[in-house]
Amino acid sequence: MVKLSVAVLILVLLMPLFTIAFGQDTGVHFVRIAPCRILDTSGPPASPADESERRVRLDATPCSQTLPAYALGYSVKVVTSPMASEKLANGTAATRELIVPATPTGLLNLPVTSDAHLVFDIDGYYVGTGTPIEPASDHPPAVPHSVFNRAATTLDVVNNDLYVNGKIGVGLSSPPAVFLDVKGDNVPYGGQLRLQASDYAQISFYNSAAPQLTNANRLGDIYYDIFNSQMVVDNHQAGGLLLNPSGAKVGIGTMAPTERLDVRGGNVNVGGNIVASGSITGGTVYATYQDVAEWVPVEGAPPAGTVVVLNRAKVNEVTPCVKAYDTAVAGVVSGQPGLLLGTASESKAKIATTGRVKVRVSARTHPVMIGDLLVTSDIRGTAMFSEPIDVGGVKIHRPGTVVGKALEPLSSGEGEILVLLSLQ
Repeated sequence: MVKLSVAVLILVLLMPLFTIAFGQDTGVHFVRIAPCRILDTSGPPASPADESERRVRLDATPCSQTLPAYALGYSVKVVTSPMASEKLANGTAATRELIVPATPTGLLNLPVTSDAHLVFDIDGYYVGTGTPIEPASDHPPAVPHSVFNRAATTLDVVNNDLYVNGKIGVGLSSPPAVFLDVKGDNVPYGGQLRLQASDYAQISFYNSAAPQLTNANRLGDIYYDIFNSQMVVDNHQAGGLLLNPSGAKVGIGTMAPTERLDVRGGNVNVGGNIVASGSITGGTVYATYQDVAEWVPVEGAPPAGTVVVLNRAKVNEVTPCVKAYDTAVAGVVSGQPGLLLGTASESKAKIATTGRVKVRVSARTHPVMIGDLLVTSDIRGTAMFSEPIDVGGVKIHRPGTVVGKALEPLSSGEGEILVLLSLQ
């Protein structure tokens, strides 16, 4: 015997909004019978016990029709009225069609109240493959028009929890193709599916081989963080997150992206590197460091700040300077260029040719003041003060030897100072 609580009864009356389909190949058939009223609570109860609960027999109707014991379920039309029975005719009643699962006893107990009435009409039943069908002339394939599919005990209500072993269709006129199949136009501000929560409105993904609700088993989530007003898509695995891998455009801040990734109305903040195989086009490039360098083949592995000259023994290679006033001066090894050109290699160094960079300088023979011109020295990889020469009474610096201008002083010894590179 099945006893429906008020909550379950309400659920049953609302569930025609859903269709749990038999499917096209389950072999379940619908047997139609002449409609028969099996319950009408608008009339007086047969006994005082029936005041709050009515017992309905589904397998033997009061219309002299005995339904087979092998029936899987019964097609029932339910009319509910919130007021007295005379209200059934003036539009206040609600009609629902549903399939009630067969019970071992064939009995169904329904709660009733004084301010609501129920009318149950049965118009057929469902049977499985291989069972006799009566009448034999009326057994079209089952086309689900309501709620329950008990052909394989696929729906149960236990402690207000609903268990379904089958597919659910919403708004469909044919069996659903997937486990949850929803059809219907967008509901303004609600869409077709709505999740409500006070903390996180979340959909989580699990492997069916490990369905236990643990952080280790959880593969990923899509959720809305109500506390922080954030929408989050989180993959807990190493596979990453793919957006339109088929090649469609992705827009951020725009409903009409024109590129594969189109960001409008804001900045892009990257904590790592940006690697591009194509061109980068823009207005202004802002760099923290202030020199421009390029990857150049080099002899050895000179440290940052080393002054280098062209290697006259090899094509397209530089080497640390070893001669004063060398006209082959080519630049300085940069520790952190603001703009770096070329392709990296273990046999190359970042050689700065313009901008501000730290340079190894010797002040052994002459102190260096801010604004002094610097040239190569005979100390390996080191610059020094440039002594001008007198040409017709005019002091000039040797052309092609200048490394740059000192931006910091060095009174004696050797050290690193900031230099404005200006090879000339």
